[in-house]
Amino acid sequence: MIATLHDAAGTVAVNGLDVVEYDGAPYDEAAFRTDAGVLPGVELIGAGSIADRLYGRPSINVIGIDAPAVDGAANALIPKARARVSVRLAPGQDPAEAQRVVARHLEAVAPWHVKVKVTLGGIGEGFLAQTDGPAYAAATVAMAAAFRKDVVHYGEGGSIPLVAAFLAAQPSAEMILWGCEEPRCKIHAPNESVDLAELERMVLAEALFIAGLGEKS
Repeated sequence: MIATLHDAAGTVAVNGLDVVEYDGAPYDEAAFRTDAGVLPGVELIGAGSIADRLYGRPSINVIGIDAPAVDGAANALIPKARARVSVRLAPGQDPAEAQRVVARHLEAVAPWHVKVKVTLGGIGEGFLAQTDGPAYAAATVAMAAAFRKDVVHYGEGGSIPLVAAFLAAQPSAEMILWGCEEPRCKIHAPNESVDLAELERMVLAEALFIAGLGEKS
């Protein structure tokens, strides 16, 4: 059942999950492999450009499986097993409907008339930032000055439902998340860290941003 969530190439194979067109900067495959720590010779799953796969398409990950552990396992059948499935959505899709779509898929592919129980978990909406406002312009100028490089706009895959909630409350507001998150930081990993030089540049960029935004208002 879990294997049917993806096709042979590793692309999500659940009908009803939306895809959006990605229009940001491309992500070089060699750079992605380095950033993600992909071992040499390991194939990447999915189809299309790296950026399309990361930022425009849904992803499904099994983040936990309950089954007998190898150590101490007995030669006996087990009555049940369960898995926790995490689904990342493209911006704009109704998360409750997406849950139903995935649940229906799993129920439809159940083999041997096994009984399937799908317990729905928490949901959050995807978010697509508008980058043509005065705040983004001020942020772009500030980042370019602090890092002394041209600013490049990439997508970002993540789960921060609060941002969508803010946007729903203030539809005309520009949403900018500010922080140190270059790939080597390994955000949320057990060995998460921050490059102090990047932290210093980000502090400078934020000060320049606030000053620049004040000049525009």
